[in-house]
Amino acid sequence: MKLYSDFAPQRTRQIVGDAIAILLIACWIVVGLLLYGVVAAFHTIGSGLAEAGDGFAGWAGSTTEQLAAIPIVGEAISSSFAGATDVGHSIGDVGRSIETTIYGAATAIGLIAAIVPILVVLLVWLLPRLRRAARSGRAAALAREGAALDLLALRALTSTPFERIEGVVANAAGLWREGDPAAVHALAAYELRKLGVRLA
Repeated sequence: MKLYSDFAPQRTRQIVGDAIAILLIACWIVVGLLLYGVVAAFHTIGSGLAEAGDGFAGWAGSTTEQLAAIPIVGEAISSSFAGATDVGHSIGDVGRSIETTIYGAATAIGLIAAIVPILVVLLVWLLPRLRRAARSGRAAALAREGAALDLLALRALTSTPFERIEGVVANAAGLWREGDPAAVHALAAYELRKLGVRLA
């Protein structure tokens, strides 16, 4: 695998493209974290309700105990407050449930907001980038084998428009068929240049 071109203009474009992609990924991570923070801030609704419910349950419990201590009528009066403690605990549980739900929603929204765009960036940038790097690596390996130059020259002939190939080597096809070393070398070098590999 060959990540960067041997030629400065191609290499600069690759580095700039990589930097932009990494910057986009970092930006979407920040967006995901910001959205998480915004949604998670609503947890105070649940936490406030939980505190209020727990406070009410505590007040009801202590009141029940104090009323029960009153002689003769205490038991009868305190029994009317007995259910209030359960109500307070129920309100507290509802508040905690709301808080958990808000945190779960904040996590889901933050992840979706970050992961979906990041996946798009990876599909648009990383996969083509890796495929090109793999092709460049194979081309560099072929360039080191003298016998493979003929194959690279043939690929240049078959994959390049006629007008452009004639600008590289006049009568390119005829010279390639004759096995002209200079023509083969020029065509192979042209093909390798497209993949960012310099032919020695």
